[in-house]
This record gives sequence, C-alpha cells and structure tokens, in this order.
Amino acid sequence: MTYISIIISKSNQDNDQIIETLKSLESQTFTDYEIIITNKSSENFKTLNSTIKNKIIFTNTNKISENLEKSKGEYILFLNEYPLQSTNTLKTFYDILKQEKLELLHSKNENTQNNTLPLKNLLYNTFYNKEFIKNRTCNLSFDTPFLSFYFGTNVLMNLENYKITYEHLTKKSNEQPITFNNIQEINDFLKSIRYVLSHYKSNLKEDETIYDFSKNMPEINYKNIPSAKENEIQKIRSEIQKITEITSNKYNKTIHYYISKYLRTFYDLIYNSNTQFDILVSIIIPTYNVEEYIDDCLTSLLEQKLENIEIICIDDKSTDQTPQIIKFYQQKDKRIKYYQINKKKGSGGCRNYALTKAKGKYIQYIDSDDFLDINALKELYEKAEREKTQILIYKATSYIQDENKFIIEPYYEMKQISKYQDQLLGIKDIHDDIFKIAVSPWNKLYLKSFLTSINIKFPENLIHQDNPFFYEAIINADRIFFIEKYYYNRRRRNNSITQLKNHVELGVIEIIELILKVFFKYGVYEEYKQPLLNKLISKFKYRYSIINKEYQEEFYEKSKIKLEKFKNEYKLEKDLNMYLYPQNKRLYENFMTSKNFEEFNSKYYGKKV
Repeated sequence: MTYISIIISKSNQDNDQIIETLKSLESQTFTDYEIIITNKSSENFKTLNSTIKNKIIFTNTNKISENLEKSKGEYILFLNEYPLQSTNTLKTFYDILKQEKLELLHSKNENTQNNTLPLKNLLYNTFYNKEFIKNRTCNLSFDTPFLSFYFGTNVLMNLENYKITYEHLTKKSNEQPITFNNIQEINDFLKSIRYVLSHYKSNLKEDETIYDFSKNMPEINYKNIPSAKENEIQKIRSEIQKITEITSNKYNKTIHYYISKYLRTFYDLIYNSNTQFDILVSIIIPTYNVEEYIDDCLTSLLEQKLENIEIICIDDKSTDQTPQIIKFYQQKDKRIKYYQINKKKGSGGCRNYALTKAKGKYIQYIDSDDFLDINALKELYEKAEREKTQILIYKATSYIQDENKFIIEPYYEMKQISKYQDQLLGIKDIHDDIFKIAVSPWNKLYLKSFLTSINIKFPENLIHQDNPFFYEAIINADRIFFIEKYYYNRRRRNNSITQLKNHVELGVIEIIELILKVFFKYGVYEEYKQPLLNKLISKFKYRYSIINKEYQEEFYEKSKIKLEKFKNEYKLEKDLNMYLYPQNKRLYENFMTSKNFEEFNSKYYGKKV
C-alpha cells in the first residue's frame, strides 16, 4: 500500500509552478508516495523524467471526494503553490506519522508559537489520514471559492487525534493577501466566513481555533477594491450584519470584537472606494465663550488649501459674542454651518451633535481657540486617501499665548511612537503603545464611516471626555497611520478649561471608569490589563497631585469609592495586586488601607495635611 498520496490541484497552480513542485518531490529521499494531479491533459509534463512520471495519476475531476477515491495512500497531502522545503522533507514527516496514529499532522509555517490549528488555511501544509478525511469532504471541490474555510470547518468539527509540528513543509508560506476581482468574489468570501462561524462546533478539548481565526483573519489587498453599485454595497452590508449577529449570539465578546472590527474595516474600504463625496473633510468645532480666539480659528480653516470642506460650529450656550462672530463669518463663507444646542452639554456633547450633521468623508475635530497650519487638511486628506486610513495621527505644537511663542510638548510630540511613522498599522501591531499616544481628538483625521459604524460618543459634561472616545476608537481600528509632522497649533491660555484645577477636575474619576468600561465592552481587558491598569492608576495619582488643595480631600474620597468598585464590582483585586508597577501599587495600597484623608496623605507623602 502507498503511504502518502499527494494531491495537486490544477485550479490553484499554473504548469510552471506544478513542474517546480514535482521536481522537489522527485528529489525526496522518501519515495513511497503517489501524485494525483487534477488536470485533463498530461501533455505539459512530457519533460519530466520517468521516475517522477511513473508516480503521477491524472484525473478529470476537481471533486475532492472523487480524487480521494482514486488515491491509494494511507495519508493524504494536499500540495499547493510552493516546492518542498528540502530533500528530506517527506522523510521527516513520515517519521512523525509512523510514531503515532494521527488523524491530522499540520506543519505550522507561520511566524508564531501559537499551538493552534489554523482554520483559514488548514487544507494545505497538512497530512490527513485518508479514512478520517474522506467523509469530511463529500460536496467540496477544488474550485469552491474560499475552499479552505469550508474544508477546515468540516475537519475540525470531527477532529480528536492531531499533532502540530514546526518542521516546515514548503519553502514559503501559502497565505497571500486576497485580491478581489469582482463583487461576486466578495460575496463568496463573506458567505464562507458566515459558514465557518455558523457551522463550527469543535470536538477539541481545549479549543482556541475560532479565537485564532477571529484574531488572524485573512489579509486583504485593499489597493484593488472592485467597483460596486449602491444595491451591491447594501447586499454586502447585509451579509456583514448577518455575520456579526452570529458572533454576537454564539461567541464571546472578544471573538465578536475581532470579527466585527475586521468586517467593519472591510466595509469601510468598499463603501468609501465606491462613494463620491462633495465634502471631503468636515471640521467640527465646539464653542463656548471664545470671542477672543474664534477669529484665529476660523481664519486658519477658511484659508486651507483643501477647499471642499465644511466647518461645523456647535455653540454650547455662550454668553459672550461668540455666536455673533461665527454668524458674521458664516455670511462671508457658506462652508460654515452654525448650530446652538438647547441644553448645555460640554464639548463632548457638542461634538456628538456635530457628527450627526457632518457630510464629509473625513472628520477633523478642532478646539475653538486653536488653529491649523494652512496646508494641514490638504496633506492629511491626501495621505488618508493614499493609505486608506481609519485614523490618521499627527503631531501638534503648543502656542503659549502670554509669551507669544510656540513650543513642543513631549505629550504631543509622541516620541515613543516615532517607530511607527509612515506605516499602516492595525491595533495588534501597536498593542500597548496605544497608551503612549496623545488622546486629544484634534490631532487625528478620522474616517467618518468608521466613527459612525461603532456608534461612538464623547461623554457629556465631563472634563477629559476625549480619553474614553480615543480608546474606543483606537481599539476598533485596523488601519492606523502615524505622520511625524506638526499640523495643529494648540493654544495654551490660563483661563482654558484644561488649565482649571478646581472641582471640574473631579470629573476625571468618572472618566477613569469609562476608560475601563471600554476595554470590558469589547472583551479585550485581558489583553491590555497590565498597561491599562497602570495607566488608570497613574491618572488617579497625577490628577490628585495637581488639583487645588481645597479639593484634594473630596478627590481622595471619591477615588477610594471608585477603586473599591474596581476591586469588588469589576473583580480586579487580584490584577491590581499583581500587575501594578511599584509606584502605582503603593498609591493603590495607600488608598485601600487608609481610614481617612489625613492618614492617606501621611502614608503617601510622609506628612500630615
């Protein structure tokens, strides 16, 4: 009996590729194999020598089950695209197979130590026991669009005895970015994902396969998005909604998060590549009593080199001349839109309202006392279009009004993320470096469809409301780009809300919990818990240290209540004791063990208040 039957699908290779692969088989030290090629003609293989030709069987069918019926091997290897790693490759895998009776032996070619079977590309690089595999492939053909998804699902639902090895089978990885040539291919792709998620039910004792699948979805070539009509885009959206409903109902928050994020990005690219926008950038400005500065802000926007913009001013019930000044500019330039909200909501509420009015492809937030460089929007828009970004991050300078000079502050220079400059990245590439990015909404150009798809909102009537907004946006993005260039000028003035250290600063305590909630909401707390908890405790520490002394006791009392909530309601006691850095742990322990404000200060600062 032949030990290994190697099946090569003609639908996946051209003749030159097959011949190169066959030559690598011919050189093998292990020879107990046969080769089945799904090709109607053997004419193109006349140049091969008789040794390898005698091992080849040509078939007229692409049905996997029919090819398996023709095979004589105890094990089946589906081979695709690349020649074998070395002359001893088959011998190496034969030795492993002979040691124990396996249903499946998989060669892990990815650069990862993850010991999980890859559902998305399980077909190739894998040896299968013939008796096990032949009942799992009844209706599948090598011509099935995105065959590996259907194949892997059917196999893993019945698998019990398998092994993964890091011995390489072929010279290169089989996984390549997917290029879609038409809308039908996109629909086939989405249906295959839906099949996986709706049909998959593992028989493995400790299964991480779907988690691995959700976190490492196939890479897509976004430089080649096919044209689509409006009804076709709606059909794609409907299919995506079906998939996310399945993940929401069937899987945990983390898997739902990864699948939703991936499909959201996919839809963003299709929708925005096939939609014409009259307005390219919507600039959103919340205003409140800035009559001294709104002129500079609006002038810097009206002089922008990019002309197809709209400027949305949302006034938060100003009591000075701010509304009149905006209306004056509105008469001069119709690109300015003015709204005044009925109930005071703070800058966060103003931004939320403005987003519902925005018609631009991209969103640029700006504070009403700040201003942009004249080339900012043109260069940012062009970069976003070229890279197809969801979030484009850039640097800011600070204008010190009292001294009439510009300075560079480390927080907005973001030196720690300079290593990412001019790279298109996903959140998994940045990971805990997200805590080193300035959270301000205005040093970023956002894709509007991305923001609306996650239904993101700024907290209302709270200081530091940009924090939870930023973290919710960044962990949902898959196309992030960082430009090491200064476009935004932030005005530093003594009476700015960000300079106040009074009771308003107490709002940061609620903000800290809202940040934590974002990570729990999407099921990614476990992945970020060490940097996240240290970031949150650092915020308690820093804000306590700068608030006016008359409010410190109230800050302490409210912070202790919040930390008790972290400990008990969120069940974070173990993590807070395990993952905090020494300085932060000291602060946390002093909060928890102090009976009152005086004792806390005595312990933490070593002095009485």
